[in-house]
Amino acid sequence: MFFRDLIVSVMPLSPTRARVAIHRALGAPVVEEIEQPAEFKTLTTDMEQWRDEFTKEKEALKRSTAHLLYTTFFQGELAHEFKKRRAQEGNLRIKIQADADAEDDALSHWFFQTPWELMIEPKASMPLSIAPDLSFIRQCDAQQPFTPHFPLPLADGLRILILTANTPESDEPIDEQHFNQPIIRIGASHASVQVKVLEQPSLFTLKQALESFRPHILHITAHGDKPSPRTETREERPYDALGLLFVTKSDTAGKHVIGAAELLALLKPSLNHLRLVTLASCYLGRAGTRDLEGGFAASLCAGGVPAVAAFQFAVHYKAAVLWLKTFYGRLAQGDRLDTAMISARSALYSEFTEGRKCDIEFGSPVLFSRLSDGRLFRQKQHVKVVSRVVEQNNPLDEDIDLVDLTEFFGGPDVKNPQLVNGADWNETLYPQLSGLTRRLSGAMPIRFEGPAHLSMFVVLGFIFNETRNFEVGVVQVNKAIGSQKNRAETWWSSTKPEPTALRFEQIEGTNAQGDLVVCISTTSLTKPGAERFFTENDLNHRALLHWQPQNGFADSSIPNQGVALHTARAIGVKIKQVAQELDVPHIHLFFAGPSGLALFLGMQLNGCPPIRLYEYMRDQNAYGPSFLIPPPTRKEDKV
Repeated sequence: MFFRDLIVSVMPLSPTRARVAIHRALGAPVVEEIEQPAEFKTLTTDMEQWRDEFTKEKEALKRSTAHLLYTTFFQGELAHEFKKRRAQEGNLRIKIQADADAEDDALSHWFFQTPWELMIEPKASMPLSIAPDLSFIRQCDAQQPFTPHFPLPLADGLRILILTANTPESDEPIDEQHFNQPIIRIGASHASVQVKVLEQPSLFTLKQALESFRPHILHITAHGDKPSPRTETREERPYDALGLLFVTKSDTAGKHVIGAAELLALLKPSLNHLRLVTLASCYLGRAGTRDLEGGFAASLCAGGVPAVAAFQFAVHYKAAVLWLKTFYGRLAQGDRLDTAMISARSALYSEFTEGRKCDIEFGSPVLFSRLSDGRLFRQKQHVKVVSRVVEQNNPLDEDIDLVDLTEFFGGPDVKNPQLVNGADWNETLYPQLSGLTRRLSGAMPIRFEGPAHLSMFVVLGFIFNETRNFEVGVVQVNKAIGSQKNRAETWWSSTKPEPTALRFEQIEGTNAQGDLVVCISTTSLTKPGAERFFTENDLNHRALLHWQPQNGFADSSIPNQGVALHTARAIGVKIKQVAQELDVPHIHLFFAGPSGLALFLGMQLNGCPPIRLYEYMRDQNAYGPSFLIPPPTRKEDKV
C-alpha cells in the first residue's frame, strides 16, 4: 500500500505555545498557532496510571484525552486541510517534524513528546494510528548526504540480527527464547529471511556481526527506563542511555550501560546496508525532556540510522510478543514500514480491548525515520507517474514509486497540461523528476507507467537517456490489430530495434531566423494543430519537420517495441541533423503516439537545442505548451 506524504512541522514558540503547519506542494503552508491544554502537563504520568487498573472514570478520561490530542493539533484550517487531503489523496503518511527554522534548544517543549499515536477524532471510535489509510512517522532530518535514505535494492534476501541485553538488577529478566521466538520462526518459515542471534551481547561481538553478517535489521531486546533530564545522571549512566543496553565492551569486561551515541558510533560504518533498528524496550521511543534528540530512538535516527522502531511507554510481554510477530511478519512479506506498523498496532488494539491492562499499548510503538518513503528495500523498480487523472484511494503495490504531479496541473480532474500558477518547471517539477535518477539504481530495470501526459514520458526519456545506461521500460497498451489488441505490455529500451522505412516531410517556414517545428503523427495528425498554434500566437518558424507512418496515422501504426525503438532513434537523428543544418535556436515538438514511443524519443533528444514540448488539450481542441527540456538556465533560453 502506498502512502502520500502529509508533512506536519512544529515550531515551538514558548513552553506552552507552538506554530503547527501542514505543507503543500504549491503555495504557502496551512498554519495555526496552538496552545497547550492544561491536561497535557501530566499526560505521560496519567498514562502510567491508566494501565494499573480499570475504572469507568479512567476509561472516560482516556477517551476524552485522545479526542483532546486530535483537536489540539488538528484545529481550524489545519483540520480542514487534513480532512480535505485525506479525502482527495487517500492513504497519507503523516510526517511530524521540526520546523526548519526551529533552534535546537527550542525542541525542548512538550510538542515533541506528544503521543500522536493515541489520537482519536471526535465522534470516531477508532484511533487514527490504526486506520488503514494513515501512517504516523516522526521524521528526522533526511538531508545529510551520508544517510542512505532511499530504498535499498534487496537481491539476496532479508537479514535480521538479534541482540538481547538483560539488565542485571532487573526483577523481571528477559526470557530470550520466548521473546525472540516470533522473529526466529519468521526466519524459519521464509526462505528469503535469515535470522542470526548474537549469543553474547558485547560491543565486540556486535561489531563483528555487523561486519560479517551485514544485517539489514538490527533487533535489540532490552529493558528500558524513563527519560531523565540532561542535568541529571542515574548511577553514572549517560544522559541518553535511558537504561538501555547492559552490554560488555569485550568478551571479558564487566557489564555497563551504553548510550545512544556509543551505539551509533558502532553502527555508522554499517549504514550502507543497515536500514532499521528495532528497540524492543520500554520508553526508548519517547523524546527526552529537553530535546528531540535526547531520546534513544530519536538520537539514533538523527545520527543517520534510516529508521528506528521503538516503544514510547511501558509494554507488557504479551503485547510486545504480539507486536513483534505481526510487525516482522509483514516486513518479511515485503511490506512497507507504514503497512507493517499499522498492522502491528491494529493487532494490539484488537487483542487488548477496553478495560484490559494493555488497552493503550497500540499507541506505544513509534517510528522515527529519515527514509524518503516507507520502504526499507526495493525488489523492483516500478514508477507510477501521475499527472492527468488519479484513481481515488487506489491501493498501490508495496514496491511502486508514486510520482504524483496532479497538483502541479490544477488537481486530479484537470486535463489541461499547462502548469498552474505558482508551479515553476525549472525550480520544482524538473528537479523532482530528475531526482529519480538518484533514487533508482542502474543495476535494476526501471519500468514507468501512467496515467501521465505524453510530454511527461518524453521528459522521462530525456532524463533516463541512453548515455546513462539505464534499462528503461514503459507500460504500453498494445493497440495493434490481432489477439494482443488492448493488452498492457512493457516496451523496453533494451529490446532489439526492428528496422522500418521512415520518410520525412520538411516544409519551409515563415522566417529564416525562426525555430524548428517538429510534428510526430502516429495516432493522430499533429501538423494542422501545430500550424494553428503558431498562427494564432503570431509565432514564426524557419522550418517544419513532419513524420507519420507510411500507412498513415492510426492506433496500430506502431505495432511493437522493436518498431518503436527504431522509429524513435531515426527521428532523433533526423531532428539533430536538421537542427544543426539550419542552426535553429529552439525546437518545438508536437507529438501524438504511444507513450512507449514518447519515452524512447525522449531518450534521443539530449544534445539538441532547447525543446518546447506541447500537449493536446481535448477540452479546447487545441495544443498548449507544457515543458521545456532541458529547463532554462538563462532568460534568453526560454521559448
